[in-house]
Amino acid sequence: MYATGDGVPKDDAQAATWFRKAAELGNPTAEYNLGLLYAKGAGIKKDYVQMIAWWQKAAAQGEPNAQFKLGVAYENGDGVAKNPLLAYVSYAIAARNGYQDAVSYRDDMAKQLTPTQARDGLATANAWTMGQPMPTRVAAAGASAGGAAGATTAAAATSAPSGGGAHVDKCTATGSMGGDKFTATHCAASFYNDQNSVAIWFNEDPITPVEAADFAISAHADEKKGGKPRTLVAVMFWPGGDAQAANPAAVKTIDFSTNSAKSPLAGVQWTIEAGKDFKVDKMSGDVKPGGVLVGHVVGTYSKTSFDLAFDVALPAKEASAGIGCGK
Repeated sequence: MYATGDGVPKDDAQAATWFRKAAELGNPTAEYNLGLLYAKGAGIKKDYVQMIAWWQKAAAQGEPNAQFKLGVAYENGDGVAKNPLLAYVSYAIAARNGYQDAVSYRDDMAKQLTPTQARDGLATANAWTMGQPMPTRVAAAGASAGGAAGATTAAAATSAPSGGGAHVDKCTATGSMGGDKFTATHCAASFYNDQNSVAIWFNEDPITPVEAADFAISAHADEKKGGKPRTLVAVMFWPGGDAQAANPAAVKTIDFSTNSAKSPLAGVQWTIEAGKDFKVDKMSGDVKPGGVLVGHVVGTYSKTSFDLAFDVALPAKEASAGIGCGK
């Protein structure tokens, strides 16, 4: 109502405030609308990085407007690198999800692709399912649903640092979600080579080798297991910015999400900022396939506090998805 002036004076700042409240609770329509305000600079400062981040969250939950807008962003290079193939994939997903205007955009974009690119792009779009991150790269046809070519095995989830034996991962996540304390001592890592970005999943209960392998490829952790909610923390960030060497000062933002087995409403999805929302006490290692990453991050945002410590080997096989553009 504030965004449209329906029944109240039009006020974009108030609209942004209320959209954010709902978006932080995981409402996909609010996530899309908040991204739209960031795109326009309406009520908040224009910020294409935040725009993409919120549209990615909404699109992953099946919001067709966000899926279409991601296609536009990839087509024009707004907030992401210009990429006709990923624009085609995003349009194709939106069209499959009932967004009628996306059909013509998809078909027009296909004219800019080779037949092989169009085939692989369509296969990637058809393999995408709601709940997964939107595709950020396209694999050859015949790849797994996660978007990476070839078979995925549990061995892909672990790696040995160069010059030594198998690395033993160590990690702990403690804190409070909505007043409920949590401790998660099991983790899995994912490395997205295209953007030098890393995802780490901290889980309260043990993570199976198959789950770890899937996370290594998709950077996506299921919030339920066997139909029951699980307590977890998942973070995506750039340990070294554009550089391969990890550096505490390089971590400017973290894509931060949680889920609580005790209270589903306590789960959050945020993009948090260094200095204001969190502090990096330690960040070292090599941001590369098979590299070892060591870090310690603490922070508080709204009703969630967290203390994350990790010493993990990055998978030798890179992920097909992850956080992109915003370093």
